[in-house]
Amino acid sequence: MLYNFQRDAVLAIISKLEKFKGCILADSVGLGKTFTALAVIKYYENRNKSVLVLCPKKLSENWNTYKGNYINNPIAEDRLRYDVLFHTDLSREHGQSNGIDLDRLNWGNYDLVVIDESHNFRNGGEVSGEDAKENRYLKLLNKVIRAGVRTKVLMLSATPVNNRFIDLKNQLALGLTVIRN
Repeated sequence: MLYNFQRDAVLAIISKLEKFKGCILADSVGLGKTFTALAVIKYYENRNKSVLVLCPKKLSENWNTYKGNYINNPIAEDRLRYDVLFHTDLSREHGQSNGIDLDRLNWGNYDLVVIDESHNFRNGGEVSGEDAKENRYLKLLNKVIRAGVRTKVLMLSATPVNNRFIDLKNQLALGLTVIRN
């Protein structure tokens, strides 16, 4: 179902994830980042790895469709089983999100985290001031990447192609932190 350039990307991404624990897939809008990521997810799920997709809430229906037994799911036979949570859930401690009980969730138990629209973690890892709280970027690092298993991170974004350099800079900083941990 993938185009040749997407198959090549899947192999390159898996290689980078295995070697460096992190990778950014930065393609223009419409080139199939989601399908490329789904193939990477399938690879890890076939190896009995636990996968989390972090996305903006507006994209959750798309990600939920690809793991559901729906007539509009072109890859339903793959029976994907990844969890889908929202970027904003990193700041929540209680309640339900997308059918997952956040009170009991073991954030540090994911082998692979796919971050859709990873440019949303643009604020970097610094907080300041007296009442400084961890931002989403730091919560991602501390709750998911540094805690528990050695998590691999795949970041998806069209921003490095279409937007500001600062967004790419912070995504690269996140990637370097993943490699170091």
